[in-house]
Amino acid sequence: MKKILSLVAFLMLALTSAWATDVATFDLGTKNGVSTPEGFFKSVGEKWNWNPKFTNAEYDGISFSQGLKMEGSTKIGFTTEFVSTVTIVQSTWSANTIKFDGNELAVADAKEGTGCRIYTISDVEAGSHEIVRGSGESGLFYVKVEWQAEQTVTFTNDANWSKVYVWAWNDTENFTGGQWPGVELTAGEGGLYTWTTTGNPTKILFNNGNSGEGNQTDDFDFKDGGVYNTTGRIINKTNYKAYFTTNAGWNEVYAYAWNAEEEPLGKWPGTKMTYADSQWEITISAENIPTKIIFHNNEGVQTPDLDFEADKTYEYNLNTYTATFTTDAAWEKVYAYAWNGDGENAVKLVGDFPGQELTAEDGVYTFTYKAFEAPEKILFNGGEGVGQTPDMGFTNGRAYKWNTKLQPLFTLEASEEKIPAGTTVDVKDAQDDVVATLTYGVEGGADFAAPTARANEEYANFKIYTAGNGENGALTSGTVYYLKPVYAGTVTVGVWLNGGKAFYIQENGTSLEGFDGYKQAYGSSTAFTFDVKAGSTYAIYCTGSKLGFYGFDYTFDKPEPQPTVTDYYLVGNMNEWTPSEEYKLVKNENAENEEYMITVELAADAQFKVAKVEGDTQTWYPDGTGNAYGENGELTDGAGTYTIYFRPNGDGNDDWFNKIMYVSKDTETGIKSILADKDAVIYNMQGVRVNNAQKGLYIVNGKKVVLK
Repeated sequence: MKKILSLVAFLMLALTSAWATDVATFDLGTKNGVSTPEGFFKSVGEKWNWNPKFTNAEYDGISFSQGLKMEGSTKIGFTTEFVSTVTIVQSTWSANTIKFDGNELAVADAKEGTGCRIYTISDVEAGSHEIVRGSGESGLFYVKVEWQAEQTVTFTNDANWSKVYVWAWNDTENFTGGQWPGVELTAGEGGLYTWTTTGNPTKILFNNGNSGEGNQTDDFDFKDGGVYNTTGRIINKTNYKAYFTTNAGWNEVYAYAWNAEEEPLGKWPGTKMTYADSQWEITISAENIPTKIIFHNNEGVQTPDLDFEADKTYEYNLNTYTATFTTDAAWEKVYAYAWNGDGENAVKLVGDFPGQELTAEDGVYTFTYKAFEAPEKILFNGGEGVGQTPDMGFTNGRAYKWNTKLQPLFTLEASEEKIPAGTTVDVKDAQDDVVATLTYGVEGGADFAAPTARANEEYANFKIYTAGNGENGALTSGTVYYLKPVYAGTVTVGVWLNGGKAFYIQENGTSLEGFDGYKQAYGSSTAFTFDVKAGSTYAIYCTGSKLGFYGFDYTFDKPEPQPTVTDYYLVGNMNEWTPSEEYKLVKNENAENEEYMITVELAADAQFKVAKVEGDTQTWYPDGTGNAYGENGELTDGAGTYTIYFRPNGDGNDDWFNKIMYVSKDTETGIKSILADKDAVIYNMQGVRVNNAQKGLYIVNGKKVVLK
């Protein structure tokens, strides 16, 4: 498979002329400007900061996945030898400005359907120019410089024509007047005929002004600087040598070389090299020296794009790259699929999907790959249609994990709106009880960027994140999340960390052990588990970097709810209408319905109700005012000992007070005489006749009697 000759454009800077297009691509990995022709564009500042929030844009057939964040120290310089037209393509993420040669450009309207603001600056003088930030933060995608430059060809009059004319054209116009035989040329130094144009011809021929065979050349491809005679362009080639050594043990090696205009070893895969004196060698015959070369085995293993140097010996030895993988997914088989590049330009490194089958030891799968360079991307899967991880950046020796069962209790919701700093949300469990609070950002910090869906590399269900937008490096003004759990337990928090940035988790302002400046070498989504105490506040933040936050899983022992104790009390003017233990009712176990009772001494002017006390709540029976027992003359038997019966469900008989309360004065002598009567007829309060009455309220010979 052919190696990709240019990287995906994150910011693309292009210089174009009337006859060619050269593209300068900035590499996200090195963050240094690399241009074609070399040195045309350059970074004259100190900072190249690439950010994915400048995305979802397209201009002139180019899609942008990231943009260059124009900061105070970000500067782009270039030089042109001709009066030019400069096109600058900016993200629509904000309406902030940029400056060209010190002049702040008025904010351009967003071009519909592109996600871009486009600035066109005409008649830019030849010389050095500079693009810098104007007001506020701005994202830059693309810069294009166009000019009309002179192109020259030379004709050697090998036919000894008395006159020489040139005829040049392309698909749309003629550049030699459009009137045959064209432009007459005059012999110059050495008898050579020279023609110069500012046009853009693709074809050219020479003639002597006459018609007929032998009076004109064939149609030739136009090439700036080309020297022609009557048979065509005179091509002078030079032979260049290249040598290659490797420990790969290949039986054959191919070389593929190119420059901006030719592939002197042919189209991919190029030309097979010869082996001599312990190394592979090849001769490259080219009009212009190649700029790049690749060595490969024509079976998918190849070197990166290498700068070409004549007579150089390139030594590339295979390295062994490894990674481990663990998962709770119930996959019968596990595969690793690795590649370089993106989209249709991706280079498969371990075969077609699903890739290399892995073997496991104690549940740990090991991926091994031998190549000159490490893969750029990797994913793990269970085979076609079974399931797979997201695409992940490859880091040699990394332990990857994929947990499909961990369910985040809380995740930030995707939104188009920014989140005000200091926003606090309640986190609830399945019973709708608040079990934690989360505050993201702090007062005084900038609003958070709108949350965006993004696949977490390690935890299958953590799929939402937001990026803080405040100053970094300070707990009180940066990207901080405060988590306050209600119960003691364990928290697993999913975050995105930039490589080499210090990560902290603090409990009440004190860093937890292991999280007091934790760093990792690569930028990645990951998750950390730590113990939490009930009521403590945990700050989660990074220094020198915005922190991506996916959500968290919170495991805790929630105390079982204690049953609420319900007690009934007699309240009245005898105890200042306040529940007290002296007047607490007890349950009447002999009653078939729910019933409570108390025996008390009452004055002749006693007034009372029953109060239900349930936790901090009191309910009075009967409810309302003017209806206390005794308030309206109900206590007709005067002072004495009374037994009071209470039914909270209001299922007493009609002779009960409000069907909830029955009040009976104790007359011990009368009770004994009634019970002594062998012929006494005794009924309980449900109307059932009984022979052996126990404690309680009965109907004896038609009268209510309380037995103690």
